[in-house]
Amino acid sequence: MKTAYLLVFDGLSDWEPGLALAEMNKSADYQVKTVGFSQDIAVTMGGVAIIPDCALNEIDYSEAAI
Repeated sequence: MKTAYLLVFDGLSDWEPGLALAEMNKSADYQVKTVGFSQDIAVTMGGVAIIPDCALNEIDYSEAAI
């Protein structure tokens, strides 16, 4: 299974990746993970607090689809 990473950061427009994430997440071919510049909580423009699954330096690029 390949991983689709979503970069999360303070001020992210949380509504923009929604449709793509929904399609990838329901596929058996992909898992969706959030990634941050660090593991600190990111707060989007919509006020949603997201704890990243991992930090950029922890990504396994051999398993990354996007």
